[in-house]
Amino acid sequence: MNSKSNTLLNRISPISKAHGEEVSLVKFDPTPNSEIKYNFYTCKFGKIIISNTDIGIYQIEFYEREELAMIDLIASCPIANFTNCKTELQQNALDFINQKNTVKFPITLHVAATNFQMKVWEALSHIEIGKLATYKGIAEYIGQPKASRAVGTAVGSNSIAFLIPCHRVINTTGKIGNYKWSSERKFEMIEWENHRQDGFI
Repeated sequence: MNSKSNTLLNRISPISKAHGEEVSLVKFDPTPNSEIKYNFYTCKFGKIIISNTDIGIYQIEFYEREELAMIDLIASCPIANFTNCKTELQQNALDFINQKNTVKFPITLHVAATNFQMKVWEALSHIEIGKLATYKGIAEYIGQPKASRAVGTAVGSNSIAFLIPCHRVINTTGKIGNYKWSSERKFEMIEWENHRQDGFI
């Protein structure tokens, strides 16, 4: 086991409902009248597209090309109406990612999800910044200890970067594991949070 894996293993901490009150998840059931607003931003970890409904944040995705990000966004909910504009909800989410002291809590996330995904994503929201969890640990936390693989699939299908902190989940071996938006970015995010939690930022 290398030093990086050991360092990550040292960050594993029990999941606690005492953390995660900053965000709340609400299930999104789209209709042809659903309105989704979106805009493109840059955060400390790269370029992101943030979208929201009238209720809360719908998606936060890293992207390389705006046109491809738009295609993916529309494909995620073809029956909705999309408008390119900035909103207060988007700015508040951006401020949270950049850890500004102007964030208004709680942040509502309006997620299109199965019941199982909701359980997993809510568990992710309880992982404290600067700490990590394993897929096995999440499976145990939601009461399905044999569902580690299904948990991994649910973690990988998350479309709200950072606010649903799937980057804080690693393998039980200490390996960083996969990340929808690149393992390199995942490690960068973990390291930044570690330094911030340790008082170096």
